[in-house]
Parts: sequence; structure tokens; C-alpha cells
Amino acid sequence: MRRAAAVLVISSLAGALRPPPTRRTIDRGGRMLPHRAAPANAETERAVATLSLVTCLWGSQHAVTKAALDATGDGALDLTATRFAVAAILLAPWFPRDAATWRAGLELGLWSVLGFGLQTLGLETTTATRSAFLLWSVL
Repeated sequence: MRRAAAVLVISSLAGALRPPPTRRTIDRGGRMLPHRAAPANAETERAVATLSLVTCLWGSQHAVTKAALDATGDGALDLTATRFAVAAILLAPWFPRDAATWRAGLELGLWSVLGFGLQTLGLETTTATRSAFLLWSVL
């Protein structure tokens, strides 16, 4: 009985783990042609390269922040303030003109400074790997 139940479970899992069928194209002679990916063009390749670069930069933020904390010896809040000041100066040409956008931007900026500041404060006492794991396993 136990063996029959195990065979039933394994066979049902094997069916669930089987990859979905691929879509095949059939030519006029009734032969199945292999499925081919769409040809990549320069725009697609540039988009994939940009996404790869952003992913690498985003993933390295914990290690870079930890290295900056260790190298400068400044506090976490000083580093966060400097980081946001540099970003504000670089993005100044694209600042909004209307008051409603400023209010919304200031609120989002406050939450962002709070999040990055607390994260940097935590990096003073832990490793970059542990910080990244704790941050992204909760989210």
C-alpha cells in the first residue's frame, strides 16, 4: 500500500514537473519545424545590455556602500546625505516646476532617505551579504 502511494505521488509530480509543450510550426508538407526565437536587432540587444548593467549596479549597492563606510569613516547618515545631495545636483536640470509634483516628490524623497539611511546604518554593524539577504528576503 505504501509503495503504491509513493508511485502515485512520484508519477503525479513527474507530470507536474514536465515542461509545457512547445508550439511547433507545421509547413505545407505536414512536417514540424523547430521553434526559433525572434531575431535580435540592435535595439533589443541594447535593451538587454542596459538591463544587465542596471541589475549589476543594483545588486552591488550593499557591497559598495559597505566599502564606502569603511573607507571614509564617516557615519551612515553623512554618507546618505552626501549620496542624495550628489543625486540632487546631477538631476537638477530635470526638476519639476509645479507645486503638486514637488510635494509628492518630497514625500517620496523622505521615505527614500529614511530607507537608505536605515539600511546604511545597519551596514555599520553587519556584512554586506547579510544586509542584502535580510533586505530582499523580507521584500
